[in-house]
Amino acid sequence: MARLEFSDVSKNPQHSAETLGGKSSAVALAARSGQRVQVSRSGAKKGDQDGMPRITKDEIQALCERDLPFAQVLGTTVDDIGRGTAVVRLPYKSDLLRPGGTISGPAMMGLADFGAFVAVLSLIGPVEMAVTTSLTCNFLRRPGPADLLAQARILKLGKRLAYGDVEIFSEADRGEGPVAHATATYSIPPQG
Repeated sequence: MARLEFSDVSKNPQHSAETLGGKSSAVALAARSGQRVQVSRSGAKKGDQDGMPRITKDEIQALCERDLPFAQVLGTTVDDIGRGTAVVRLPYKSDLLRPGGTISGPAMMGLADFGAFVAVLSLIGPVEMAVTTSLTCNFLRRPGPADLLAQARILKLGKRLAYGDVEIFSEADRGEGPVAHATATYSIPPQG
């Protein structure tokens, strides 16, 4: 399992997906969006302090099927998950378009919320009652007619709240930068 650490840098062609040798989609997405990526390998078990996520893609999928009907309606999927990070996908479909032929803002906000939720669960495990307390989204440009990818990361995790951000990219024109940026705060229920 890989641990992904993202740090913003100015766009630099030396960090292209080609130089990353076909690593995971989160790595490729980060490289295409102008971010430096560090990948480290570990043999530790899920949830250890070395950076492994505390929930798997299969566990997220089962949770969506059981308790998150909105994720099923939107068709969101998890492309990659790391400890405190997630890359999630919203498939392009005409049902999500608004006048002008662009993907609707509510669909993009749903994707951002789902990405933040997955990133939170990657840190705390399958705590279904972690809920959104705040979600702010800025729409930066019109997305191309393609799947949307959201790159989520948790910036601060406390006992009761988690705060993170999400950048959304259009798969058709990733090199143009994000189409939206969101910040999210999640309430974490008391454990025990």
